[in-house]
Amino acid sequence: MVWGFNQPGEFPLKTKTNQTYLAIRDMKIDLRNKGALCFDDAYFLALKALEKYPIIKKLICLRFRYVFVDEMQDMDKHQYDLLEALFYDNGNSNVIFQRIGDKNQAIFSGVVKLENFWKNDGRTVLRIDGSCRFSNEIANVIKSFALEPQVVEGKSKHASLKPHLLVYKTDTILNVLPKFIDLIKEKVAVNTSINLSGQIKAIGWRKDAGAGKIAIKNYFPQFNDDTHSGKIDYPDIKGYLHNTKIDAGNQNALAEIRKNILNAFLRILRYENIVDQDGRYYSKRRLINFLKEENPIYYEQFKLKLFMWAKHIYIGDVAVAFVNFKTDVLDFLKEAFNRMSVSDTTIQFIESQILGNEKPPVQQGEDVSIKSHNVFEKEGYCVEVGTIHSIKGETHVATLYMETYYQNDSRKKGEPISYESQRLKEFFKGNNAKGDEGSRVKESLKMAFVGMSRPMHLLCVAVHEDHVKDYLHEIPDKFWEKIEIK
Repeated sequence: MVWGFNQPGEFPLKTKTNQTYLAIRDMKIDLRNKGALCFDDAYFLALKALEKYPIIKKLICLRFRYVFVDEMQDMDKHQYDLLEALFYDNGNSNVIFQRIGDKNQAIFSGVVKLENFWKNDGRTVLRIDGSCRFSNEIANVIKSFALEPQVVEGKSKHASLKPHLLVYKTDTILNVLPKFIDLIKEKVAVNTSINLSGQIKAIGWRKDAGAGKIAIKNYFPQFNDDTHSGKIDYPDIKGYLHNTKIDAGNQNALAEIRKNILNAFLRILRYENIVDQDGRYYSKRRLINFLKEENPIYYEQFKLKLFMWAKHIYIGDVAVAFVNFKTDVLDFLKEAFNRMSVSDTTIQFIESQILGNEKPPVQQGEDVSIKSHNVFEKEGYCVEVGTIHSIKGETHVATLYMETYYQNDSRKKGEPISYESQRLKEFFKGNNAKGDEGSRVKESLKMAFVGMSRPMHLLCVAVHEDHVKDYLHEIPDKFWEKIEIK
């Protein structure tokens, strides 16, 4: 059970009964006396330490002359307060303190509370209004969904298409994903300048909203909440080496390649039934720690080989990486686990002979590489289905934004307001925020801005006909191509 507290280090919120309140308070005091702290207490105690021992602030500021805080919009208030106290100090600090972020993408920092503490307060503000991810076709649409006034200029030189509004009925919602793939085939795949090896994703706010309410599972009934790790079970080693998404906008490509390679090693260890000292199958972290502690000389060699495999894959020399990997993996088993021979299953996996449905054992609760994956497939095209939160920071070839139910804003009789196309109709029409929007509208704007700003080439937004029928004709044709889903 998790209890809430007013602020880090404080006593719990007063509940309906004094008895419950006192019990929670006593539990908090008992835990604190035993030296057990929650994560947020660390910030509270840090601020107290700065107040009691001001020399700490001076020493830290001497150590760090320049401080850059990225993704500022995802910060909580107690984190913000600590950094401000350390490195800004009401303008009295000599540290060059640069905060970098976008208020329009603050989807991890609660209900619009960001505006209560991230203020300019006279400091110099430098604006980055352009994006090299997408062109002006997409920029012209998403700038209307900016909660904070923002010029959005698409600077991408890649081919881009006018965003598509997919309007479906209750009985045609299952045709939305197939239509999305049709559009990719008809308008993206035919353009030879577009690299289709990047990510293609369909995203929504809510996974499941209950009977009569539209959520991700209504578009894709097979959606599995347990696949948050996003790992794919490839049938052979070539799958792990070939299937990292490498494109101009993927700045994490090397890290993703490294994860894929390590996942291949984890799979081999399971084929060989190699476990750690506690009888558990290895995770990536435990494998790296094991090598570092038990065989530091080979650990350094392994790190270098891992880098070289990733480098070859990144520059397109997958064949070289494949040949080297086949040789080095046998050396890995020998050096790390004293295995002089391997099973036929491992040999088949390394030699890229398809293994059918055979899979290595999976231990319940482990962070393993063998998991199901939320992918909709049609005619060889695959669309990964997930939440808006799961794709923040990503770049896609094409993105389908699926509106979903979130709360009920109506307090009067009439049609409830629960979906993005209902709350944000003025923004679909091309109007901008006025500054007096309610909290639910603000939340929806930030979700829409994050989700719709992912694709380089094609943006599609799926909305129910009933939600837009009164203003569909007002959505500008020069910015949107409207398609009825049949």
